Amino acid sequence: MQKRVIQHIAVSEQGFRVAWEILVERYENGRLIINTDIDNIMKLPCFTTENASQLHHPVDTTRCNLEALKAMKQNTDNWDMIIIYILVQRLDNKTKNEWELHISNKELPDLQQLYTFLEHRCNAMESIATKPKTNEQRQYSDRKISHSYVSVKPMCEVHKDSHAVSQTQDY
Repeated sequence: MQKRVIQHIAVSEQGFRVAWEILVERYENGRLIINTDIDNIMKLPCFTTENASQLHHPVDTTRCNLEALKAMKQNTDNWDMIIIYILVQRLDNKTKNEWELHISNKELPDLQQLYTFLEHRCNAMESIATKPKTNEQRQYSDRKISHSYVSVKPMCEVHKDSHAVSQTQDY
């Protein structure tokens, strides 16, 4: 889309300035950008099973979008409980239970505690997961190894016979 907007502008210092102004005018819509960042957090998928790679997703998405909101001068410092609630509602039941056991019933957790909990959980799941063998390892371990030994006597070039070359007399 952006390419069409500026495709006929000459590649030069002046052209760059003009292209930049056109793109800023067209796409710099603060309300739309902020809504998109909030939407990305609100539309995180729900997880039904424990999966390390899936658990990384909500942490990464939330962090990135909260940082983007801060860059747009949105004060997200007091959003921890709302974000925690949104994230925990999307966790699989086992992870949700572990989180509830992890936190104190009386103290309010902060978002960093949830991030740390999920990262430790991901690391634990990744370290105990049985890693599939690589193709090379699988081919090597699945092969039946047999050894064959063949005794070969060197061939005498003079007599075209299989006797030791030292037995050939000079001719």
